[in-house]
Amino acid sequence: MAFSKPKCADFVALRDAVLLSGIVGVTDEWECSGEDFDTQARQAFANAQRVVKEAGRNWGDVAFVRAFLADISHYKDYSALFDEIFPSDPPARTTVQAGLVGPFLVELEITVTNG
Repeated sequence: MAFSKPKCADFVALRDAVLLSGIVGVTDEWECSGEDFDTQARQAFANAQRVVKEAGRNWGDVAFVRAFLADISHYKDYSALFDEIFPSDPPARTTVQAGLVGPFLVELEITVTNG
């Protein structure tokens, strides 16, 4: 199912940080990347990495990740993926359960500093 991209910036650059929000697991055509949590979460992080690069920042400068999970039972899987994506010097993080727009199972907010 294709969705229209929300009317918002991919990122907002402040003097000392870049803010990303509403990062979900969609393809370049804004179609949901899959029905399972792992596929969506991996695609959401891939999308976030692309936006961080477009903002002229480095993935290693991610300072904070807030994850919204549609079902908190995915917390263990999310934590394992987070550890895989940030194998050393991980950023601060918060993970909460939230009612997300279907069919999305995960949504990310990310803060990136100047390094």
